[in-house]
Amino acid sequence: VAPTTVPPAATPPAEAVASTAPDTVPETATAPTAPVVVTTTGPASPSAPAGASTAETTSPIAASITPERDIAELMGQGFVDLALAGEEALLDMPGAEYSVIGLDAAAFITTRDNQINALNMSDLAGILSGRISNWSALGGPDMPIRLMLPGDESSTAWVIANGLLRDAGLQMAANVQRVESESLLADAVARERGAIGLVGFAEVRNAKPLAIADSCGLRTAPEEFAIKAGDYPLVRRILAISPAGGVSNST
Repeated sequence: VAPTTVPPAATPPAEAVASTAPDTVPETATAPTAPVVVTTTGPASPSAPAGASTAETTSPIAASITPERDIAELMGQGFVDLALAGEEALLDMPGAEYSVIGLDAAAFITTRDNQINALNMSDLAGILSGRISNWSALGGPDMPIRLMLPGDESSTAWVIANGLLRDAGLQMAANVQRVESESLLADAVARERGAIGLVGFAEVRNAKPLAIADSCGLRTAPEEFAIKAGDYPLVRRILAISPAGGVSNST
């Protein structure tokens, strides 16, 4: 008679195990450009169902809010204790406290056969505004410039493009082509002669990234070391922001 054995307890399926690890942002040059994440201690939602438990309405939650000016409003109302956002969010939050937790860079890209390897900030602003519309004006071949940008105007690429235009007192070109994702944009630029695009540092893919030339002629390529060292100029700081005084007004 075979001995009676007790089968081991079944391991629950992976999908049934809820992850409790908090989301984190690595301190690298490729911090994500995802929508802003906030932690709140106020009501989980204005439309929370009646009878919700205390834990459901007071435990920290993560939410995505766009545009970033909404952070200032929620902090002012006392619902937000901490927000992860680009440094431009500080414009609407004078006196807010913050810490730099990462850097997010963007790179202008073109085809690998383009003989131009570097452009200065004035050139880039001219391309973005449409004032420079042919590569011959930059020392390249007689070929129209086709400008591509991501469809998401909250992305680091758009923030940096708008900063270049603002510094030069210019407006964005009307004929800019918007591409749904930065990966698709990079692939489109890589295969189309005359194209130039602006993408996040992590999405260069098969295109050729352009170095940035300064007034002395020195060139800085979009590389991780140059980004961390502060030598590469097309960088957006990612901040952890808390309300003035360090605490919100939530009860």
